[in-house]
Amino acid sequence: METYACPHCGSRNQPTSKASWTKKDLIITAVLMLVFFPAGIIFVLFKLFSDKTPVCPDCGRVVEGAAAAGTVDMKKVAGVAKGIATDPEVRKTFRDVKDSFRDFQDTF
Repeated sequence: METYACPHCGSRNQPTSKASWTKKDLIITAVLMLVFFPAGIIFVLFKLFSDKTPVCPDCGRVVEGAAAAGTVDMKKVAGVAKGIATDPEVRKTFRDVKDSFRDFQDTF
């Protein structure tokens, strides 16, 4: 039986998978949220479900070379995104936000 040991702290706990966010990802998210609001939400969902890196549960540092603890079914993510995009309440909310941005822009 194989035992795992964190190369940073020596912990014997298996690494967990967490989304990895870089400065570039945070900047892209901020721009998309401010300029293209629906695309910002889709980008955040994509980052949360796709880019997973193994992280030690004790020290919180990225563990290189370890296998990811889980996988993501992209068909499920696409189905959720499609369901959100076709929901009439969400579409109405996006239109309201767009109109409020136009009103805000007219104040300048």
